[in-house]
Amino acid sequence: MTPARQHATEFVGKFDPAGKWSIPQALKQADPDYKCAHFGKWGGVITGTWDDRDSQKPGFPDNLGYDISDGPTGNPDGDVKGGYYIDNIKPEEFTGQTEKLATIEHEDPKQTFSINFRAKSFMEQMVRENTPFFMQVSYYAIHLRMQALKETINKYQNKSEPDRKILPGIGPMLEDMDTAIGELLFAIDELGISDNTYVVIISDNGGQHNKGDFWESGFPRRSTPYKEGESHLWKLPIPDAKLDRNHPLREAKNTLYEGGIRVPMIIRGPGIKAGSICNIPVAGYDFLPTFYDLAGGYKEIPQVLDGGSLKNILENNGKGKVYRPVDGLVFHQNNPEQDKSYSVYREGVMKLVIIKNSKGEIINTELFNLSKDISESQNLAEKKSRKVEKLMEKLFAYLNEVEK
Repeated sequence: MTPARQHATEFVGKFDPAGKWSIPQALKQADPDYKCAHFGKWGGVITGTWDDRDSQKPGFPDNLGYDISDGPTGNPDGDVKGGYYIDNIKPEEFTGQTEKLATIEHEDPKQTFSINFRAKSFMEQMVRENTPFFMQVSYYAIHLRMQALKETINKYQNKSEPDRKILPGIGPMLEDMDTAIGELLFAIDELGISDNTYVVIISDNGGQHNKGDFWESGFPRRSTPYKEGESHLWKLPIPDAKLDRNHPLREAKNTLYEGGIRVPMIIRGPGIKAGSICNIPVAGYDFLPTFYDLAGGYKEIPQVLDGGSLKNILENNGKGKVYRPVDGLVFHQNNPEQDKSYSVYREGVMKLVIIKNSKGEIINTELFNLSKDISESQNLAEKKSRKVEKLMEKLFAYLNEVEK
């Protein structure tokens, strides 16, 4: 379901999952024999608050139907340390071949390969037991702080600067994660289950901002001043590239413009033609009904779910329609720090963006045709006022419903 229905932010969750389906619970409705696992980063707060661990327990993996997991892990479990993730990194960690890349050599960078080991072991066990399974692998990479295998760092040491403003250590860290994903795909082939296994690769959000004082020093600013004579080996500038990190998309993570919510999605599985492309907009909340459908579920899905099954699209070379309780895609974000709320309604190629102040008053309205303006630079709200009215009516009808 959408975050709007969950009444959630990243650090405060008012959602009560009791009586509502998670993906593992839905799969076990379709087939009670399913075993479900999660490895890696669990993520933000689903229920309760960031500071109250007990209040979060209803949203922990074991309470949502996962039979095995790494627990309610977060960024700190993936070697994120310090005030803004880098305060605890010592300059001497960035010497020699790593000086250019500001990336720490590690034999298990971001725990990527140990996560893989647990994932492969789980799959092997399920195949031995002839048991259907669902497995979610959430790598800590490519989040700061940056770690990579020594040989991967050396490979990137002599490469030219990237064409966009991106921290140079991202390259080797991303390649190590790509290697890990390849290992899982190879394991699926070796286990002989590729003909009945779907693999979905997706990111959780767009790339980070690379402008403003957050990036003015080249790295996220530290919370304490530099001492006289302190080494700045690791305080390196972002490449002086012409392109922004998320080019050509507008803005970045923590926004509802395309730079924040448009992410890559790759699916491999039976009936899916290699190299085929689908241009139909989908969202993460489509996964539950999709997996339930693929697992043979036939009971009606509770209306409290907002997504629709992608099965007919997967089986028809990316063609077809996703049937949801609400026609369009809804994105909604409260930002208490700015006393604003941001709402998006996308229907086909048209995207409506509404910003309200703390009093609930609309302070900005934007309409974009994403098929012609992926950068969201041409606001059509005034030219297409009737379209704005229709999309706004659908958006507010949905938001009013979930607020009840």
